Amino acid sequence: MTEFTLPFGGRCLCGAVRYECDAQPLWQGHCHCESCRRATSSGFTSFFGVANGLWRWTEAVPVTYASSP
Repeated sequence: MTEFTLPFGGRCLCGAVRYECDAQPLWQGHCHCESCRRATSSGFTSFFGVANGLWRWTEAVPVTYASSP
């Protein structure tokens, strides 16, 4: 697994929602389901997981909503 330079962060496309993390990811993966492909207009979506409490929102907090299964 690739090592991240700490701290690392990310943001949504417009930059309104941002996060920062102080730990290496515990796992990484890709999803090829139809919902993820449609949401990102790509062939797959990449994601990773870190332990709760080791990351934080640094700008606006995203809104959650129910989605397809």
